[in-house]
Amino acid sequence: VQVGSVDSHAGTYSLLLDDDTDGDFYSHASAILALDLSGQSQVDLSFWWRDFDDENHADDGVFISHDYGQTWFQVVSFNGGSDTFTQATVDLDAQAGVAG
Repeated sequence: VQVGSVDSHAGTYSLLLDDDTDGDFYSHASAILALDLSGQSQVDLSFWWRDFDDENHADDGVFISHDYGQTWFQVVSFNGGSDTFTQATVDLDAQAGVAG
């Protein structure tokens, strides 16, 4: 996980979740943003992302949790993404309702 000034969509910085591995194994990289949104409404998460032609994996994406990380619910998949930047917007109110 790296915060750097290479390959940003706009502005100066970007977050890179990647690795350089050989062999038949997967690694996991994550960034966790802890927010208490109780009492809030009409909350959206919007960001730009792009794929670096890596393999598809079920754990590639954006997930939310309602129980402090005990369980996770995927709201955006990064599988099959474009190598050009794509904007994603997540209606967190709606997704939190689906996730319970």
